[in-house]
Amino acid sequence: MKKSERLKPRKSWSYSQWSNYHSCPAKYKFANVMKLPQPQSPAAERGNNIHKKAEQYLLGKGKSIPDELKNFENSIPGKFEYLRELEIIPEEKWGITEDWKETEWVADDTWLRAITDAHGYNYEDELLVIDFKTGRKYAGHKDQESLYATAAMELYPEAEVARVEFWYLDQGEIVSTLYHRKRTTALRKEWTAFANRTLTDPICAPLPSFDSCRWCPFKKENGGPCPY
Repeated sequence: MKKSERLKPRKSWSYSQWSNYHSCPAKYKFANVMKLPQPQSPAAERGNNIHKKAEQYLLGKGKSIPDELKNFENSIPGKFEYLRELEIIPEEKWGITEDWKETEWVADDTWLRAITDAHGYNYEDELLVIDFKTGRKYAGHKDQESLYATAAMELYPEAEVARVEFWYLDQGEIVSTLYHRKRTTALRKEWTAFANRTLTDPICAPLPSFDSCRWCPFKKENGGPCPY
């Protein structure tokens, strides 16, 4: 790669961007740095629609559970109603600085961006952070879980613990993990190192594998810019 083609350091990141980089740096480059267009899959469109229905219900718009959430409600009754009683905050955008302080979603010092599907206090000192998932379960969700727990504990310094839950709406299942502040303090250092590696890589070379290439819109056989 010519020196003129080397990427400049980036200022901000998100979990989805880090996930792209972690699976294949070139995918991150094409999607998040060069911002090449990508087709939206029917599964993604469905997921966005279900997230919107959940947000509207949590905001108190509508007395009954939306049809799209009834499979989950039938498996675990009363959970969405419980969130409404807590006056949980749906779909909030978090802007975080490099020293893990709160800032605006778009600002000169915005370093990390995260959107929570729902969050609020579950108990007096326990912060509840929920991410709604459609489709299959993935092992990579554990990474998102630890990042959101770390961010939550920094933005809510009065909380003693953060409970991060993934609500798998299609399976009618909840995966819940409790994070104490001592643990997220250590995770903060790890995520800072991960982020810096993502933001400063000047090459973002392809990392071909069956899993990362299988559905990639940028691969060669799809007419994309990747040589693989």
